[in-house]
This record gives sequence, structure tokens and C-alpha cells, in this order.
Amino acid sequence: MQYEEQAPRPEFAALVSRFWAFETAAEDPFQVDHVVMPDGACNLTLVEPGPQGRLYASLSGPSAVAMRVPIYRGVRYRGVRLQPGALRAFLGIDVALIVGRNLPLETVMPECYASLCVCLSPLPQSLAAFSSGIERVFADYVDHARLLDDAVQKVVSLLIQTEGNESLSVLLESSGLSERQLRRRFVAEVGVTPKVFSRLRRVRRACIDLLQNKRLGVAAIASEHGFADQAHFSHELRAIFGMSPQLLHQYLSQIQHTNVSGLNGEN
Repeated sequence: MQYEEQAPRPEFAALVSRFWAFETAAEDPFQVDHVVMPDGACNLTLVEPGPQGRLYASLSGPSAVAMRVPIYRGVRYRGVRLQPGALRAFLGIDVALIVGRNLPLETVMPECYASLCVCLSPLPQSLAAFSSGIERVFADYVDHARLLDDAVQKVVSLLIQTEGNESLSVLLESSGLSERQLRRRFVAEVGVTPKVFSRLRRVRRACIDLLQNKRLGVAAIASEHGFADQAHFSHELRAIFGMSPQLLHQYLSQIQHTNVSGLNGEN
């Protein structure tokens, strides 16, 4: 299995976090239950051939737990990880409607789905060609974007930069909001609370280190990322992924990761 990411062009950076592609190889099983790591973002996923043999697109919201989706050999998977807050500001959709859900784009944004079918079916083989097609479809949304919540975006940036390791006092000072105001506006913008978003970013960073530095051991990785101990880290992974650190490392190690943010020093 192969997973690849690509950054957007600067003019799309406020809307798109990364473009991504997932492929299976000839030697992979016909079906794999893929574990999608939650990071507090929304994803637009395109699958071809999908049900009824045509392009299928779905929109998934942020979730506090990992999503498991079946991946089939011979099927092409492409996607867009949206920036936190982009769903409301750019696409005009209340993020609360899709938190923890995965909905067909055809029912949520039928005009956008029709444009994707015209521009991106068949799905391009290269990620660069796919990202160019998505940017053409999204160009109008960027031009007519509503403003993001600047206070919330400052907090989002801090939590991404620090991988979830920032104190509440610093977040409140950065946003200029009270704790109650920040929580309310953060949920409206991102879909989850600052605490959940922070937790997901911290676990994500720890999982990347688990993949890269298994020789350090689970206890050392847990300590490095602020978990009370190895048991606490293991409990978090089981709560989010339903897997032990060892099983999660085994699964992630089966996937060839290319240009993935975090694996090459990028947030």
C-alpha cells in the first residue's frame, strides 16, 4: 500500500491542507480495512470506480476516533484534507452537520459533485494532475470565501505548530477570548473542542514518532509527548484507534508513506 501527499499552491493554502492519494499494490489483499488517522480536519474523498462503477465522492467531518474504511485492490483513491474551519468559511457548510460522519458529496454539494465528475473522471493517476483539477473546481470557492474566524485560526495554528502541546492560558492569550467564548467559536469553526483537537494532534505526532523511531520504545515516545506513562499512551491509542501501539505500528509499517506532513518535518 502506498500513501502520498502534496501541499497546495499558496493561493489555496487557507482552504486546503494537503492533497493525498492512496493506492494498493498487486501483492496486497483484495480488501483491506484501512485505519484513517483523525487529526481534526474534514476530508473530501474521491473513489473510482465507486458504487455502480462511477466516480464516488464523500465528505467526512472531524472525529474524535479513527474511521475504518474498506480499501479494494484496483480502485483509485484521491482526496483533499481541508484546513480546519474551511468547510464553513469557503464551502458554506455547517461543520456540525458532518462531525463524525461520512456523507455522499452528491447529497451535500450536488453542484460541486457534478463539477468534479466533469473535471476529474477518470481520476488522474498522478497526484499533481489530481490537485490541479481540484484547484480548478475550487477556484470559485476561493474567490467567494467568507472570512475565517481569526481568533480561532490563531489557536488552530498554535495547536498544529506545537502538536497539541500548548497551555490553555497561552491559547486564551493568543485568541483574546474567554475560555467559554473560545470553546463556542472553536466548535463552530472546527467541529470539535480545543481539547479534543489538541488531543488528536498530540496523538498524531506520537504515532508518527512510533512509525519513525520504533527503536526508542513505546515508553520513551509516551514520555516525550507528555503522556503520564506507557499505560496512558496505550489507553489513548486504544480509545482512538481500537489498537495497541504494537498493532498500530505493524499496520502503519505496511504503508509506504511519501511526502507526508510530519514525516518530513512539516506540520
